Amino acid sequence: MRKHIHREQDQYHMEAEVVVKFSDFVKMESVCAVLLLKLDKSVCVGMPKFYHSTEGISQLRIDACVAAVENARLKACEMSSRLGQVLGLPLVVREEDASEWTDEEGAEERGGRPPHRPTLTVSSRVFVSFNLRPRKKL
Repeated sequence: MRKHIHREQDQYHMEAEVVVKFSDFVKMESVCAVLLLKLDKSVCVGMPKFYHSTEGISQLRIDACVAAVENARLKACEMSSRLGQVLGLPLVVREEDASEWTDEEGAEERGGRPPHRPTLTVSSRVFVSFNLRPRKKL
């Protein structure tokens, strides 16, 4: 928060700047609406600046890697079934590549306008090797 007080003739004017971090977009919109409703022209609400926290990005990377391993398991299960085998435990799990991008990088496609609610997308490519067992005959 920053405050600036100055005097003009017989009146004092105070300007205050308040910076607030929100983790909930809907809550931010609600607070802005209340401020504009209650304080009318005496308040100016700036455009939000979006960013993703380091913890959030880290968790998203982990989630993407886990999802990639699960996708690999599902594909391997389908392939083992077609080969008449049973999918065993994973022998090797290795993340080969991970990348991330925001939808702001495609802003030129929207005429340079920034997105209303930007998103971060993470991609993970994994190498997983599974043990295969013969199907037991009944």
